[in-house]
Amino acid sequence: MIGKMRKKETRRHIAVILASIFVLSLLTAGSVYADLQTDLDEAKARQQQAQDEYDAKKSVEDDLAAQVTVTLDNIAATQTEIENITAEIAAKEIELTAASLEVSKKEKEYNEQNRELGERLRMMYESGDQSVIEVLLGSESVVDFLENLDMVKRIHQSDVDVLNSLDESLTELEAKRDEVEAIKESLAAYNENLVVQEQNLEAEKATLEVLYEEAKIEASEAQDNLEEMKAETARIQSQIYADIASGSYYTGGFGGYFGWPCNATIVTCPYGGYPGHKGLDIGASYEPVYACADGVVTVASYGWGGGWGNYIMIDHGVDSSGNHYRTLYAHNSTLLVSVGQTVSRGQQISVSGNTGNSTGPHLHLEVWVNGVQVDPWPWVT
Repeated sequence: MIGKMRKKETRRHIAVILASIFVLSLLTAGSVYADLQTDLDEAKARQQQAQDEYDAKKSVEDDLAAQVTVTLDNIAATQTEIENITAEIAAKEIELTAASLEVSKKEKEYNEQNRELGERLRMMYESGDQSVIEVLLGSESVVDFLENLDMVKRIHQSDVDVLNSLDESLTELEAKRDEVEAIKESLAAYNENLVVQEQNLEAEKATLEVLYEEAKIEASEAQDNLEEMKAETARIQSQIYADIASGSYYTGGFGGYFGWPCNATIVTCPYGGYPGHKGLDIGASYEPVYACADGVVTVASYGWGGGWGNYIMIDHGVDSSGNHYRTLYAHNSTLLVSVGQTVSRGQQISVSGNTGNSTGPHLHLEVWVNGVQVDPWPWVT
């Protein structure tokens, strides 16, 4: 009898010890999970900081690249303008040469005509104007005399007119030559300014290219740092997934692997509560809905959704054992995320509602493992 009592007491002690070990393991595992979750949050914060730094440095790089492009365009435009001005100067040189030749020709004509007239006047003066007297004395009548006198006057006037015409042409040609010379000098001065402008642009380009290369290196380093932060975040997340899959950790919430998706706690219909019911209905009436775990939104659909109404599906990735996890949130009134968006555990993704095949406002939650809907209860409770 005493032996039986001792055996019973021993079994009771063993049960207490085992229970204590189990509880202690849960608490220890919970602490480890909490530490991992803290590490993950910190890694995500560092990743976001690295992302912000990369975005800023990449923006500087892109801005400098744009400035270099604009400067190169300005240099090309200035070079084209210099070429055009050089061509105009060459054309004005040709025009100036032609004008100078015309001036020389007219000067020669004027000088020759003036010399001939001066020679005639000198001879007339030295002969006592005998030629005019002879012409007049050779007249047969008064009328003839007057006609001859008029002819002599016209000859003299013709010489004067020729000289005046030559003088006017010469004046016009000289004015044209001076105008061409002034235009050429103006073009030359403008061309010099363009050359200086081109030199300044080349110096600006050289400076910008140095700054651009420095910014490019900094952006590349920032990108490398960002990739390291992403890898660290992914490593911690993979560790959490692996631990969840192995059942090593107590993950908090109501005791399951995923977080509880809303503030409401009343389950109005369990998994399999009626034929074909592959989820957990929770009595959430137009309340915030939260992501059960980190992941990427693969569906964010408005409409009937095959009876789900407005629904969201989140892909939580694959753990080290190769298990693939997804969660689905149906009958929402409003969706707050979009396809491709990365979400975090506990982040609000929607507002529960009464859309689709629904008898009242609630949240329909599904858990998918390797493409198959499973009872969500063990995962979230």
